[in-house]
Amino acid sequence: MRYGGCTREAVSKMLTFGFTELGLHVVNAWTVEINIPAQRVLEALHFKYIGRQRQCYYIDDRPYDRLLFDLLATEHQEI
Repeated sequence: MRYGGCTREAVSKMLTFGFTELGLHVVNAWTVEINIPAQRVLEALHFKYIGRQRQCYYIDDRPYDRLLFDLLATEHQEI
């Protein structure tokens, strides 16, 4: 976790702005299945895993899935 602390805090503040100032109801996010640090950031921000799109990406000639997440305004807790 090299930059996870700064990333979580910055994204948390952007989410707060989006939900409070822009009136967003939900924010969606996705990551490639092998990007574990990104998944940990999303989980730390209380995003919920909602599904996967299979074999969306090829990295070094190997297929990978896209993991889908979302966060409702009522679930957000600023860090």
